[in-house]
Amino acid sequence: MRSTPARITRSRSRALTSNATLLESFQTAAQSDPQLEALCALYGLTRIGADLAWFLENDYIAAHKSRALRKQQIELVNELAPASLALCEAGAIPDSCSGPLADAQYLVASALAP
Repeated sequence: MRSTPARITRSRSRALTSNATLLESFQTAAQSDPQLEALCALYGLTRIGADLAWFLENDYIAAHKSRALRKQQIELVNELAPASLALCEAGAIPDSCSGPLADAQYLVASALAP
């Protein structure tokens, strides 16, 4: 079965709706915690970034705004970096799925944590 533009559009619409629903739920849950709010914002920006080409091609986002989105993502990552180990532990992420930010010694050595 070949993908038609209409089928691709419907598929994209379903994916965006699903992501929007997840983000709205995340925002509601994160209202009482500044770290969760930052994590929620990072998730939202990451989802936009994943489809940035589509947003740019369809004039939903201007090029200079896309640069601002990336800058905001970097700021949020830097803000959340010191808490990354605690966030990973709170999510019960297995060690096999964790990268260097889940290693307390790495965080201290790279001055990302006190």
